[in-house]
Amino acid sequence: MLVGAGTSYLLIQWSRTGGLGKALGTADATPWLWVGGLAALAVLMASAWYRFGRGLCTVAPIGFVIAAAMVARTDQDHLAPPLLAVAFACMFAVGVAMWVEERVRRAS
Repeated sequence: MLVGAGTSYLLIQWSRTGGLGKALGTADATPWLWVGGLAALAVLMASAWYRFGRGLCTVAPIGFVIAAAMVARTDQDHLAPPLLAVAFACMFAVGVAMWVEERVRRAS
């Protein structure tokens, strides 16, 4: 959970300074490519390291939602939907991690 909290904090600070928009660029497909990569990473991490993945993905969506709200107020408002999509993917990954952990407990 500490890693997720740190990730959320750094993401919020990065979007506050405008670095998030500069790093992702202005191309229409670039933010969505990042969404696909981060969503796949979250789901795979939650299914492989279910306790670590669940801890990270439980707290990280808070940072993505706050960052989406911050960029929606600026000229980088095209980044808000991808950030919200990553937040939903993280919540889906939490569900996957809980399901995997339950399956592992029942098998033992």
